[in-house]
Amino acid sequence: MWVASLRWYVTWFDVTGHTGISVTNGQLLVNRYDPGPSPLISRGWRFGQTDAPPAHGWLLVWGRTGTAGNPSFVSLPLWMPLALLLVSTASVWWLDRRRIPPGHCQHCGYDLTGNVSGRCPECGTLIEREGKPA
Repeated sequence: MWVASLRWYVTWFDVTGHTGISVTNGQLLVNRYDPGPSPLISRGWRFGQTDAPPAHGWLLVWGRTGTAGNPSFVSLPLWMPLALLLVSTASVWWLDRRRIPPGHCQHCGYDLTGNVSGRCPECGTLIEREGKPA
């Protein structure tokens, strides 16, 4: 989606024509135009190619542009939610892989199937059976 948004845009305007949500130039852009006697733009979807450079770069930006209609805006670069998603997914995956399954030594992960000695043959840790040390 991020790569496609560098070349294409998708915009939706609400019923009043004063609020627009766009995905373009690698960012999610929300514009809120000051209300006037009539809508600035007709409602609905717009699609097309963009040749304009990113308006707000790689940072989260909000404020007023000071242009005609004086829109308020928020610009969220799409890499931010992508980075958040990747970091959280990698963290959950890493924590899940570190979990030692039942029947294995909780210190080194050695499979203790059939072990009756009460010690892990790999690291020497005492093995607990039903909550009590063997």
